[in-house]
Amino acid sequence: MKQKELLRPFDHALADAGEPICWSHLDTEVAYIGMLANGLVAVKTSAYPLIESPGTSSLRMKPLFWKISKPVYKGDKLWHKVAKKFVTVDCLQDEIGAETQGFFVDTDGINVTAELCFWDEPKPKPKPAPLFWLEDKPVYKGDRLWHTLMNDYVVVTGLQNVPEAAEKGWFTTSNAFYAASLCRWEKPEPTPLFMLDDKPVFPGTRVWHVLENDFVTLKERASNGDFLDTNNVGRSPAFMRWEGKQKHVKFANVYSDGSGVCFGHGYDTEQIAHANRSRNTLAIARVEWETSIKA
Repeated sequence: MKQKELLRPFDHALADAGEPICWSHLDTEVAYIGMLANGLVAVKTSAYPLIESPGTSSLRMKPLFWKISKPVYKGDKLWHKVAKKFVTVDCLQDEIGAETQGFFVDTDGINVTAELCFWDEPKPKPKPAPLFWLEDKPVYKGDRLWHTLMNDYVVVTGLQNVPEAAEKGWFTTSNAFYAASLCRWEKPEPTPLFMLDDKPVFPGTRVWHVLENDFVTLKERASNGDFLDTNNVGRSPAFMRWEGKQKHVKFANVYSDGSGVCFGHGYDTEQIAHANRSRNTLAIARVEWETSIKA
């Protein structure tokens, strides 16, 4: 039921500015004509086109629409549950049924539906008591913890049905039982095996091995102080680099074109270069260079 007592009192200035008015006993719009010298208000309605002159106590300012039995006026603030902020009502949308449905425009020019609004910001639901504590932080149902033995995250679903479960942090997941003493909030940062050129090398890192002339992937520290790769071959950091070097070799005819000495096309073998000699060939040159290879 509409709370008519919440309708705003008649305001001469607002009525003069064109704001709609209504009767005090029902929110039926009446047309404002003006103030009379005797202090009465001149109005007329569509039902009775005659000019009437009721006192100001019989009139109210007409709301734009109603929200949960309360009148909503221009300038009122409503909490938008999607935007999660207060929006300020400006006017009704130019749509059929805007007044009855509460379709309005806010002061930012955005179309809003009153159905998505509250009068006040909803109070947050009180948080339940924690199941137990880990590293001085409360643990609740649904929290994700890192299990050091499983080497993976587990999701807390509740406490084990045993005495002292909350005190000890004995909890359940969807398919197992665990103890908080073996858990952390986050996955721990891996410890580097060693430093190579001031950069940490971790298990799983690929480095260039000078003697192998190829990349190897390190796995763990060996008992002799070196490091094992994924093939369980011991590797010493003395032969490791972050980048590899690939050597390239070509053989080319050196000839004179009348203006100087030039290199011809490069071949993979010296024999092929000899087979492609010309009468201007002076010699066969071996050309070597290196390029960097990154992991």
